[in-house]
Amino acid sequence: MKPWKLILAFIAVFVAGGIIGALAVMHFVRPPFGSPPPADKITQHIIKDLRGTLHLSPSQAAKIEPIITQNVKELINFHRELEAHVQSSLDASDKQVEEVLDPAQKAEFAKFRAHRPHLPSAP
Repeated sequence: MKPWKLILAFIAVFVAGGIIGALAVMHFVRPPFGSPPPADKITQHIIKDLRGTLHLSPSQAAKIEPIITQNVKELINFHRELEAHVQSSLDASDKQVEEVLDPAQKAEFAKFRAHRPHLPSAP
């Protein structure tokens, strides 16, 4: 066998393995984000951690809980606003990209967008 054929065979096997691996990851690996827990669960988790770490008295925990509850509500609202901003930014850039593509590429781009990971929605 000629050396260039051997090299070409190794390259073909390497490329095929890369393609199969990429397809397997896209199909079997879950997105890094799950759906976030409800606000009350977040609050209770934080309070539980604070009680254990800081050895809070019941009266301290009662005073801290409304602070944490308010903070969690603010963070959830911030997350929703950020999510909307990210989505509008992605939509704007997608529209600009589509203007550059030919019809066949637009069809592939639509498939790409359908499989793009999404951020979890705020609770």
